[in-house]
Amino acid sequence: GYSLLKKEDSVYKSILKKEPHIPLTSLEKAWLCAVLSDPRSGLFLDTEQKSQLAELLGAKKLYQRNFLNCFDQYSDGDDFHDPQYIQHFRDILSAIHGKKLIKISFQTRKDNRITHYFLPTKIEYSAKNNKFRVYVNRYQKRRMVDSGIINLSQVTLTKLTDITPESFLAVTDKKKQAKIKILNERNAVNRFMLEFAELEKDSVFDEDSGECMVSIKYDEQNENEIIIRLLSFGPVVEVLSPYDFRRKIKERVDRQLALMKK
Repeated sequence: GYSLLKKEDSVYKSILKKEPHIPLTSLEKAWLCAVLSDPRSGLFLDTEQKSQLAELLGAKKLYQRNFLNCFDQYSDGDDFHDPQYIQHFRDILSAIHGKKLIKISFQTRKDNRITHYFLPTKIEYSAKNNKFRVYVNRYQKRRMVDSGIINLSQVTLTKLTDITPESFLAVTDKKKQAKIKILNERNAVNRFMLEFAELEKDSVFDEDSGECMVSIKYDEQNENEIIIRLLSFGPVVEVLSPYDFRRKIKERVDRQLALMKK
């Protein structure tokens, strides 16, 4: 009745040639202004850009940073205001987009300095650690020799190059899979899905018992962190397989029990 559709081959299609512009709502503008106040936004935008965006949005922040209370998070997170940290982040991001090698120097936990040419594949944020880390492939003479993860806070130097490796590997993560049973207690299913929202997973929910069977896929190098996050759920989750992963969970529980007995 509004003459906005036309019929072609028994299918109704829009008469519009271009996608209509949908303006932001007041709520969306207020949320974006709040996002601009997040210190991590400074990794992508400088102070002047953030100021111009806030002026263009012209809205009051939906919430203040002090409204948020983070729990179960380490207190030694990255310094997102550090100019060197910001520069390293942007250099690595540029190398990812350009698929170029970048020279990175970083300090290990044993205070050893390592310098190599890397091809970064992705940057990942850990909410529990409040840190960014970068997945990299290490190259020698333009050939990949191995892969690993570098915490951005450990990086001391970055230098972009114009070198494009002969074979660019977009995905180099070694994925492992674990099968987990979640009991219908303390809203465990919803909390689990929220906690591991970033992971690829398959789930089957039994409405009669309220239990949920979930298979999660995770990077092998992140296994210790996954174990710690699973243990935070206590007895409402049970790791069923693989055996090696279940054994590591049991060993940590046994060590904790031994400490409590002491």
